[in-house]
Amino acid sequence: MRFEFRTLLILLIASCQSTSWMAEGDAAFSIGDYGAAVSAYRQAQIAGEGELDPSLSTRLAEAQARILPAHARRLIHQEKHLEALEVLEAADQASPGHTMTVELRARAYRGMASDLVDEAEALRGMGEVKAAYAAFLQALEWHPENSRAEAGCGELAEKIATLQRQGESFFFDGLRQRAEGHTVRAHTSFMHAAAIWGEGSQAEAILRESSAEMAKEQVQMATLLMEADSLGPAWLALRDANRLQPGNSETESLLSKVEVRLKTRASLNDVDIQIRGERMALASSILLHVAETDLAEEADRVYVLRQAMVEKQALIDYRMARAFELAEQWERAAELYGRVLESGQGAEDVRWRLERVQSRLSADTE
Repeated sequence: MRFEFRTLLILLIASCQSTSWMAEGDAAFSIGDYGAAVSAYRQAQIAGEGELDPSLSTRLAEAQARILPAHARRLIHQEKHLEALEVLEAADQASPGHTMTVELRARAYRGMASDLVDEAEALRGMGEVKAAYAAFLQALEWHPENSRAEAGCGELAEKIATLQRQGESFFFDGLRQRAEGHTVRAHTSFMHAAAIWGEGSQAEAILRESSAEMAKEQVQMATLLMEADSLGPAWLALRDANRLQPGNSETESLLSKVEVRLKTRASLNDVDIQIRGERMALASSILLHVAETDLAEEADRVYVLRQAMVEKQALIDYRMARAFELAEQWERAAELYGRVLESGQGAEDVRWRLERVQSRLSADTE
């Protein structure tokens, strides 16, 4: 009798513990906390509840099977559809064909399609017709019943067909213009055709060839203009050549050379302005910088400006000397008249004025 009572007591205790763990697991399962449910069900197994309720193993397996899909569902809510699909792939390997995995995969597919449709509509708004069409097609691959993707594909297919016809029209017009010797018109037509047909098209190949030929002509013209010292037109021709055929080392080298010379000429023009305004210190500073570039092409202009500086400085000194002479500041006047004579640019009266000032200085000294 005592043995039966003790056995019954143990069974009652085990039953109470199992009910507690089972309830905890069921509660966690009901709110979607499958990790907590798995932990509770395992505790129930340890407590021996499995002997009393055979459904425990089934509940445990179901909770385990739902952990990865639940994570995928959170990713879908965050619109991370690709990541969700990766998680669902792992879930399917662990529990093949689980209804939750199947349902969530369908939702992720719809989400991917929706994202691609949004991208396609944005591309369409930017005028990227072909890229938009490709995005709509991708959306249909993810979700064939997406009505927005179907409508977008239908609309853009018509536009692409129209563009294709326009490209053909431009292309054949380019061939005709080239045959008639209208190089620029042909180039323009091929450019439009290539823009429609894209890279790798026949129009793009002809355009590249035409651009190289036109760029070569522009470089030849620029070379002649440089020899004629027409730097502005030469710069325009080289810019055009560089636009037609970017990255050509010969063109870039000539363009750089012309730009340096144009900047130097601008500096020399500034020197001329400063000399005329009698700002000699500034003119000298600019001219010194230009001279340091050692450009043989501008040597004559530099020489002329240096002479102009000497002449202008002599004129300034002469005027100042006359002012000092009138103010009877003989020493300062003599110094300035002497500088004018040394420059070799003085007026005819400088020598006798200097002699007179020096005589006054001598008289004052005596």
